[in-house]
Amino acid sequence: MRYVPQGRDARTAQVPTVAYGPACAGEVTGFGVAGKANPGTVDLGVTGGFAGISGDGRPCVVKATVHWTNLNTGKRGAVSGFARGNLPGLGENQSGFSKRVTTGKGTVRFSVTTDRPYLAQPAVTIRTY
Repeated sequence: MRYVPQGRDARTAQVPTVAYGPACAGEVTGFGVAGKANPGTVDLGVTGGFAGISGDGRPCVVKATVHWTNLNTGKRGAVSGFARGNLPGLGENQSGFSKRVTTGKGTVRFSVTTDRPYLAQPAVTIRTY
């Protein structure tokens, strides 16, 4: 997650998930960052950490989606990308994605899903500028 001076940030609880491969599992965590420099926008994304065997020698990977709703305006949307990697210390570092979304000003609620079996976690909120 990027540090935003005088910004606001929020994280979801870790979302346990299966990843692609014959034996890959781990977790993804959603995040949101709102900064004063870009009013009405939030950087939304995920990070992830996995353990297991991917089957092709590369890190485990899963497609994650951050679903968001502006509670003040009703505007909603979703952004998707890939989270991949191994647990820290086991080779390749963790990686995820971050995308800037024009949510509008107000309180934005967001949650994370994956395209593989996962255990849902409660949505969190962030206040935009």
